[in-house]
Amino acid sequence: MSLLVCAYVFVPETNTTVAINEQPKAPFNNLFGFESWRQTVWDSPILRKHNCTLLNSLSSQDIYAGDAVLLQLQNELEVIKEHIDQITDELNLHKESFAFRIDNAFEAIRIAQKVTNGIVYIG
Repeated sequence: MSLLVCAYVFVPETNTTVAINEQPKAPFNNLFGFESWRQTVWDSPILRKHNCTLLNSLSSQDIYAGDAVLLQLQNELEVIKEHIDQITDELNLHKESFAFRIDNAFEAIRIAQKVTNGIVYIG
């Protein structure tokens, strides 16, 4: 199975989400990695070292990021981009493939930030 990253609108009145009409445009898509990455990548010591606490939580739960949590997600992804060589070397990941998945998350954030109550789901 794959981890997906998608933008939604949170509807507070019904405590539900609805899909946003805008979907990622090529070259982006909704892929965020393999299910096994919950432990091997997102909860790895190297990401813990870089204080990616929100992404570390993927080891035990899905992420629903809106408002301040969406900004936290964006900040953690920026830290990963800044240290991508070190992270991919330590985790033995293909840099371009990993960077593509990070960029997919940035695209979902961009889409979510364009609408009221936009959130990003990862899971």
